[in-house]
Amino acid sequence: MQKFASLIIGNRKFIFLLTILITLVSLYLMKDIRINSDIISYLPQNDPTVISFNEMGEKFGGNYMAMVALKSNDVFSHKTLETIRALTDSIEKLDGVSSVTSLTNIIDFKEIEGGLEVGNLLEEGKVPKTSEALKALKTYTLSKSMYKGSLISADGKVTVIIARLRDSADRIKLAKQIRSITKKIVKNNTRAYFGGLPMQMSYLNRLIWKNMGLLTPIVAVLIVLVLFFSFHSKRGVLLPFTTVVLSTLWGFGAMVVLGYQITLITGIFPVLLLAVGSAYGIHMVNKYYEEIRSDSNPKTATTKALAKVGIPIILAGVTTLFGFLSLLTSDLSLIQQFGLISAFGVLFALLASITFLPGVLSQMPVDSRYLTRLQKTQKGSFVVHLMDGFSAFILKREKLILALTAVVVLFGILGFPKITRNVNMLEYFKPSSEIRQSESLMEKYFGGSIPIQLHIKGNIKNPAILQEMRLIERKLQIIPNVNKPQSIADLICEMNRVMNGRYVVPDTKNGVGNLWFMLEGRDLLSQMITPDSREAQIQANLGTMDTQQIIAIVDSVNRFLSALPDTLVTLSRDSLPPALRAEANNYLFDQVSQNLTLELQKRDPHFKITAHLLEQLKAQAGNINLPDSLV
Repeated sequence: MQKFASLIIGNRKFIFLLTILITLVSLYLMKDIRINSDIISYLPQNDPTVISFNEMGEKFGGNYMAMVALKSNDVFSHKTLETIRALTDSIEKLDGVSSVTSLTNIIDFKEIEGGLEVGNLLEEGKVPKTSEALKALKTYTLSKSMYKGSLISADGKVTVIIARLRDSADRIKLAKQIRSITKKIVKNNTRAYFGGLPMQMSYLNRLIWKNMGLLTPIVAVLIVLVLFFSFHSKRGVLLPFTTVVLSTLWGFGAMVVLGYQITLITGIFPVLLLAVGSAYGIHMVNKYYEEIRSDSNPKTATTKALAKVGIPIILAGVTTLFGFLSLLTSDLSLIQQFGLISAFGVLFALLASITFLPGVLSQMPVDSRYLTRLQKTQKGSFVVHLMDGFSAFILKREKLILALTAVVVLFGILGFPKITRNVNMLEYFKPSSEIRQSESLMEKYFGGSIPIQLHIKGNIKNPAILQEMRLIERKLQIIPNVNKPQSIADLICEMNRVMNGRYVVPDTKNGVGNLWFMLEGRDLLSQMITPDSREAQIQANLGTMDTQQIIAIVDSVNRFLSALPDTLVTLSRDSLPPALRAEANNYLFDQVSQNLTLELQKRDPHFKITAHLLEQLKAQAGNINLPDSLV
């Protein structure tokens, strides 16, 4: 280590120049630092779930929905509806928005003489002005289940505008634009809330910058105070602090070179490095002061100090470095990035402390007045007496300390199996925070802002597929915290209700085809089915962000999906042999009873129908008239 110390001191001018060069390059690179708060982008991209998620986004106009909820005394006032219309039109024009849905452009089905009219709830550009017309619109809108709880609250005081963003779009930029447009259009009599992942990511972006700007100076001040009370000299404060600041700048430069962005986790990098990296410089300066008392030559004193503490500093830095590198084993790329950047930061702090710092110390003249003051204060200082007493206590009671340590370790081992995995991002924020208030409102009035999606493949126009989709939706409805499942099947059912008075999927292909024909060309279809009608999605809202509850929801969904048949066979009534008609009756009764049970469980989650009751109902039902087709 003596040769290494001599080499460093002998080449200190080169080290100074290299340090300046690296710092200037890092400062230049820092202009390209960006924040990425999209947690989904850090999931393993080869994971089947992530692949499926991305595919659905490409096929159905995007997986990310930005929501703007507007709360007023009455949504169905001319002024509020005009605000909704203006905001809808403005968001639709943004590049990267695939579709926007609101009260002013939502599809509607009206019964007319001799048939059905497919149009919009509000005619384009026409917002009712008279109180009578507005009252009639409110009554009509709140009477329809496809609007209530999805776009408008039951009390008519809160509505939501939903913008679906393309997966290729800059979601953070779009969220900022939507926020800016909303604040310009929405006036004082209406309050805006922002929900959905893009809006939450935008909020987190601002929060990360805010926390970095707040916490970093606080930690820096605390470290400066600790250094001042430790050394009581300018160089004792400035030199260790300078080395850790340099290593932080170099760490940000390395982040840009590696193509990394600041995340929720790497946002604490400067705070962490200021706290951890300053220790190496402190050891070096402290040893320098010990050596300078007996050797007044700065160059030789620094060489001796580095030779004696160089190895302990290196070992301390290397163990910390490998601790951070162990995070590379994580499946999450944001954890990997945090581990690698932190390891680089520790390495840079270590190198600066054993190269740049000794070089500067060897060039600085000895402050004789400080050394005299240091010798006087250290002899009877409070810290010296405290540490002497503490060391004496440790050495006299080593058995007691070992026993206490063993007890603490034992309690840790016993508690380890009780650790549970649970994350609820909302609980990370204050109840008064924008993100928490917005999500609470979304959960209260619209069942949440986080989507759950099911991918359906097959001939979507086939009544059998549509009926199975409706069955899946009804099963979703009885799962706690799963709200408002919707799909193309709902549109078909609503059209059939308006035309024929029955909220069901027609039994025949012709029946479905006649209704489907009136939907052709509607923008809403692109969010629900692919152009070839071979794939569709069912989408619902999650009313919770608690991971334990989400895991339970996913398990419930997977259980009933795995119980569905792999193949559906459609038989015409005429082709069904008479001998099988009894079995067909049993099958149809089972379908009816299942739907009845799901409907009752929707109203009362604890409802259960007994086998005895089913047998009684079946006996009373008699023969069921078979439809034209049997699935």
